[in-house]
Amino acid sequence: MFLAELLRPFAIRLVAASFAAVLCLTIAGCAMQCQENFGSLREGMTKPEVEALLGKPSSRWPGERPGEEGTERWQYGDNLSSLATSGVFRAPDESRVYVVWFNADGTVSSYSEPEWSREK
Repeated sequence: MFLAELLRPFAIRLVAASFAAVLCLTIAGCAMQCQENFGSLREGMTKPEVEALLGKPSSRWPGERPGEEGTERWQYGDNLSSLATSGVFRAPDESRVYVVWFNADGTVSSYSEPEWSREK
C-alpha cells in the first residue's frame, strides 16, 4: 500500500510524458508527409486528393475578402504563432507554413511553401 502511494506521482508523470511523446511523433509524422509530398501537389486536385497526399491540415480558413466567397485555405505546419497571426489578421502566414488555396468548386487554385523550405 505504501509503495503504491509512493509510486503514484511517478506513474502519473510517466503517463503524461508518454502521451506527449505520442502526440509529438504524430505531429512530426504529419509534417514529414506534407514536406515529402508537397512537390506532387497540382492545381485542380480535389480536397480528398490533397488530404490523401499531404494528410490533414493543421488549420482551415474560409476566404473572407470580396470575391473569395466559398474559397478555403488549408495550412500545414502551423504553430501557435502562425495560428495567432491567421486568427487575428485572417491572412495566410505563407512565410512560415505550407498553404493550399481551394476554389469555390473545391479544387486547388494555388499553393505555396514556407520560406525556410525554399531555402534548402
